Amino acid sequence: MKRRYGVVDASVPMLGGVYPTFGKPPFADVNRHNPLYGTRVMFVPENEIVHAASLGLLPEWNRYWSHVVPHGQKPGSPASLASSALRRLSRALLLSERARKTTLGPPETEVGDELLELVTLAFVHLMGAFDALAQVTAAVTGVKLRGQAIGWNKPPFLNSIAGLAPELAELFADGTISDRSLDAISRVRNTIHKQMPDPAQAGTTRDDGGNDDVLLIFERGAHDELLDALDAAGWSKFVFEPSRHPESLREARRVEIGGVIRTEDFLFMRPSNLFACGLRDSVSLLNAIMSLTPVERLGKPTELLDPANSFYPLSLQRYAVDKLRLTHLANHLEPLPDIEGT
Repeated sequence: MKRRYGVVDASVPMLGGVYPTFGKPPFADVNRHNPLYGTRVMFVPENEIVHAASLGLLPEWNRYWSHVVPHGQKPGSPASLASSALRRLSRALLLSERARKTTLGPPETEVGDELLELVTLAFVHLMGAFDALAQVTAAVTGVKLRGQAIGWNKPPFLNSIAGLAPELAELFADGTISDRSLDAISRVRNTIHKQMPDPAQAGTTRDDGGNDDVLLIFERGAHDELLDALDAAGWSKFVFEPSRHPESLREARRVEIGGVIRTEDFLFMRPSNLFACGLRDSVSLLNAIMSLTPVERLGKPTELLDPANSFYPLSLQRYAVDKLRLTHLANHLEPLPDIEGT
């Protein structure tokens, strides 16, 4: 039976909080003959931690990969594109973690600039993951479209795959929550083509007149499509307001930026909120795409390594998800099996 995936309900906690730790340490489930046996997790590079977390967040990956990899990994092949999607999710997770560490310091101007760069690049990678899986779906279903005509937001592409993957086509039908969420991710990415968002030391002012937050500011007139998309996807629920919440994003706001009072139509978002919304919806939708893509059309799957013999054992995946504070997105994780005879 296939799992059902949809965009995670906005009530799911995303930011901060206490995360459970898994009872077994990393590599507790590996075979004695695995090169990782006895390795201390402190020696695992950060990029490998985020790759393990990506695998831990994508329960559909193994089935998907087992069908595409037997046909080789030459450039442009389904396996190469699928691998690219996984790597792009890993990069987005890594950038999110770097942004979290960046915010631990004082909210200086340089911090705002760096956070803007991290957010922008992360959303480039997230959209790249979706685009890569769209290319895989095109290859699997044999559609005649090519290049930029292939994409989850392209009606001709969805119509072309509807015969062989009707549920997948319906997932991104115009106006669905999946369509609105992907549009929000795309619009954040597309700020690279428009007026650059402004990072600022703005927020709740303290008694000493200082500012205690680094925010990204999106302005009506420069980012209209983005603001509409964030509103439609429900991301605007996580807007940072320096005063009371207005009833609408379009309501004028009296805000303080650098000591200057202005009345304009702004949207303030913490970079961490953008990361949280983007990753939450991306993880759910990427799983849905892999689940609903008829990769069985490619033929018999290859047999993958037992997790106990893998370079990314289940215990490492759990540790990585926990370490990156993403446990709320990994409720699919099964209890670790006891490894006998090791």
